[in-house]
Amino acid sequence: QLQARVVGALGGRAAEEVIFGRAEVTTGASGDLQQVSSMAKQMVVNFGMSDIGPWSLMDPSAQSGDMIMRMMAKNSMSEQLLQDIDSAVKKISDDAYVTALAHINDNREAIDAITAELLVTETMTGDRFREVLAMYTTIPEGNNRTAAQIGAAALR
Repeated sequence: QLQARVVGALGGRAAEEVIFGRAEVTTGASGDLQQVSSMAKQMVVNFGMSDIGPWSLMDPSAQSGDMIMRMMAKNSMSEQLLQDIDSAVKKISDDAYVTALAHINDNREAIDAITAELLVTETMTGDRFREVLAMYTTIPEGNNRTAAQIGAAALR
């Protein structure tokens, strides 16, 4: 689930690159990139989701309210471990970006169709979005409910 969130956060930048070209990628995704870095670092340091090992590398002192304790905790890691963490964070981010690019490329026809309709109508309901998307790909069962179905379920 965390990996999917990282991929999703990189979707906007990936779409810019696929649609406009690498030279036209804007700074609009900077907030997303900060979020990606933070999530990837948490995956490595807090949740052990890397080749470094299946353990938390977070020193409890690093979460202290005391600034000196946080600085000491940061300095307790070796340079090699810090480099390994950075490399693992970069790998997670790079792999997620490759996945995001693949999703955009694989769904380019659907993106173009949705964009063409939005250029005319300016807005689109979720139901209409799913209707257009379903012409190009299979929508997972849990994600293809209409607004009416969602509303009816909420009333139960």
